[in-house]
Amino acid sequence: AVTVSTVAPTAAAFGALLGIGEEEAPPPPALAWSLHAADASLRRRLVPTAVDEPEALREGLCAALAALPPRRRRLVVEYVLLGGVNDGLAEADELAAFLRPVEAACFDPGRASRRTGVLVNLIPYNDGGGGAAARKGGGGGVGRRAGGSRR
Repeated sequence: AVTVSTVAPTAAAFGALLGIGEEEAPPPPALAWSLHAADASLRRRLVPTAVDEPEALREGLCAALAALPPRRRRLVVEYVLLGGVNDGLAEADELAAFLRPVEAACFDPGRASRRTGVLVNLIPYNDGGGGAAARKGGGGGVGRRAGGSRR
């Protein structure tokens, strides 16, 4: 299996990455989206190379997922936890609400596990050296919300 991970895609790129519209396309790769924040202004600060707003990316992603057979509708959302920046309870609630349309697009009623097909990968920030710029992450609200949910 191949996983394609992208930090700053365009809304149209999701369909191309998943092979939508290609005749006799091979099975699409697994897709990982580095989101890091559902709020557009915070995401712009965290991912300055991002071109499209998170909502536009979400809509493009949902359209691409809807074009796939239900069993292929899966997504990993990468989310780096930055202490005091994007790991609070408010950000956790915002992320959950933001991802609901993606969960709906990935839902497969035939999936025995009844899971949505969306996996949120919470990644504690590690500056590599623990210096003055280190941010404590991983124990905030996003991590607690994820631990208490079956999403």
